[in-house]
Amino acid sequence: MAAGPTDVYSPLYLANVPFGATFTSRLVKKLRTELGLTYGIGSRLTQRPLASTYSISSFTKNSSIGEFLKVLFAEIGKARKEGLSAEEIAKGKALMLGEGPMRWERY
Repeated sequence: MAAGPTDVYSPLYLANVPFGATFTSRLVKKLRTELGLTYGIGSRLTQRPLASTYSISSFTKNSSIGEFLKVLFAEIGKARKEGLSAEEIAKGKALMLGEGPMRWERY
């Protein structure tokens, strides 16, 4: 049986939480805290019925765009190759569980 949208979306959403969706994410730690290349960076996974989108948004000085992109793509490659640590996955799960009621609440 082919995977449905939720089957694929949930693990991707979980991976995004520690990678780029929070202020303590890998991207923030590397590009903002360690290297000072940006004041803010974040990533987002948006689920749609036919196709989902993944985006990363940030800003940097013109003079540092080359270094910024090099580091950004290195972090993406590292995450793809090595995956997330058990600690990062646990953190992602905890954040997802904590935000769940707020995401599903109806007014």
